[in-house]
Amino acid sequence: MSTLDELALLHGTDKASSHHGYCAIYERYLQPLRTSPVRLLEIGTQFNFSVRMWLDYFRHGGAEIIGVDLMDNAAANPQYRVEDPRFTFLQGDQTNLYFWKNATGLIGEIIHVIIDDGSHRAADQEVSFNALWKCLKPGGLYCLEDVFTWWHPHFASGTNGTFWLKDMISELNGHGIDFFGNPTPPEILPPKNELEKTIDFIHCYRGLVIIGKKR
Repeated sequence: MSTLDELALLHGTDKASSHHGYCAIYERYLQPLRTSPVRLLEIGTQFNFSVRMWLDYFRHGGAEIIGVDLMDNAAANPQYRVEDPRFTFLQGDQTNLYFWKNATGLIGEIIHVIIDDGSHRAADQEVSFNALWKCLKPGGLYCLEDVFTWWHPHFASGTNGTFWLKDMISELNGHGIDFFGNPTPPEILPPKNELEKTIDFIHCYRGLVIIGKKR
């Protein structure tokens, strides 16, 4: 079977090695799921290049791909249309809590992978994360793409992405101060907050952050 990067190059998505190079990273996490009935939600489908890649990559497992975008480019231009029963498109604004309330009611808590390739603004990513984290299955992956935009003035927002990520790391390790210098093993201390209870890891790469949910 083709690698994820080979499929990315074939379908023209900027996740390929010819541009951002995320696919080689994604494959480390997704290859074990390739023949499973994965449900993947991607924010920011634009012209559906990555949607075609995901459908191709997971074609043997009966996967379902859910795409979210502010614009329905496929409706305006048929060449971007994806005619596949495994694909569902939801048009909406990732900063709109009412949209997410309705969408998550339809989606349910059975998403294995969530990818935010939307506005690239940290404030928008934070809204979507807070709305969707509960929908991610235990053992699932939440991916933030193109986080280098957090340092670009064009993508300035009400949330400083570096502070948001720092806060998330702090919440993950929040109870550490309670056992520093204490012989009590940290694993028996109860989590102080929901994120500490549910986050398994936060992996940072160039332009990409992958957050794993505990099983």
